[in-house]
Amino acid sequence: MNDNINEGILRACLKARFNGEKISGVRIPADGASWQSLGDFVNRHNLGPFFYTAIKKGQIPLAVPDDIMNSWRNGLRRTAVYNALLKQELAAILPELEEMGVQPLLLKGLALHFLYEDILARPSSDIDLLIAREDYVKTRDHLVEKGFNIVMVPGFRGTLPQYIELQENYSTEISLQKRLGVMAVNIDLHWELDGIYDGSPLEKLFPIDQYPWHQHTRTDHWEQLTFKTLTPEMHFIHLITHYALHHQYQGAKWFLDLLLFVHYEGDRLDWDLIDGIAAEPDCRKIIGLTLQLMEDLGVNLPEGVPPTRHFWSGPAFPGEFRFFRKQIFSAPSKIRQYIGYILLPLQTRDKLRVASYYLFDKNAISHWRIQDAPPKIPPPLQPLYLLYRVLTRRG
Repeated sequence: MNDNINEGILRACLKARFNGEKISGVRIPADGASWQSLGDFVNRHNLGPFFYTAIKKGQIPLAVPDDIMNSWRNGLRRTAVYNALLKQELAAILPELEEMGVQPLLLKGLALHFLYEDILARPSSDIDLLIAREDYVKTRDHLVEKGFNIVMVPGFRGTLPQYIELQENYSTEISLQKRLGVMAVNIDLHWELDGIYDGSPLEKLFPIDQYPWHQHTRTDHWEQLTFKTLTPEMHFIHLITHYALHHQYQGAKWFLDLLLFVHYEGDRLDWDLIDGIAAEPDCRKIIGLTLQLMEDLGVNLPEGVPPTRHFWSGPAFPGEFRFFRKQIFSAPSKIRQYIGYILLPLQTRDKLRVASYYLFDKNAISHWRIQDAPPKIPPPLQPLYLLYRVLTRRG
């Protein structure tokens, strides 16, 4: 089966799971090859553990062959082992940081334990910690003392010192890693949450770093782990802004987080508080867009969740909603990332400003270095260079 058919089946299964109904509107695989294609598609989008658990509990009424269920179960076991390792590291790191006067906030991942029957079954690739900007240096140095090393993103064309300089001066986070045998613990250390390089027009349109993240926190517990995290309202805002600004709505795993969040917490959220904090038109648009993507799936949202038009009336660039809808189950793509950046703003004039920034502003590609010096690209040639870099990364 092709990916469009597989995506349709996944959408029907998610609708059945959240609405408590039978699967309808799609043809269930009828042979081994079709089941294998569907099983691989689910695994590719990191949904195997969720589907295995939901089918075992009868939440998704789908009779899946044993070999496919076994592959999802094996993925669940690997995920649980890795998440247990992350939990172990957190239990060691958090008290040490607090003794130093640092108050890290745990984001996503294990902090979403209240949404999942078994949070260890949610695929995670790292630990996300939010700290105050003034605590960054001592937090970084402490983690390095504990065996972590700063790691560059794949494809960065420069040295590690260049990468560190770029991230610390122009970005909002940095990644550290500690190897433990064949496994690695990754920490994304955030001092802001917008994920946008300084200078981008998106900064003013989505002033996420100005939101009162550290003023809306709570202490949470999961088994023997105690940690500070965001309040439900701020966590909801963070999940949406992270999905939109970091991933341009690419990735079914994060969409599932949001589906679960709205399903279980939507009728208890303080929507007036969300209105007051996410007050900018562009930020309200991505909240409305997220809710519209859920409605498009056919999921019944809980009572008390405002309608989409409360946040976004819906006028959009031709094909815009279809683009973001397709992003959910698309493979990562550099080209689609930049298209997503351009389409995110509410107003057409701002879309054009973002497009112009990436095409003509030299600072937009300052992270593409050649050995010890940034490339000297004449402004008229920058669009061609940008296209070349995107295409050579097979995006």
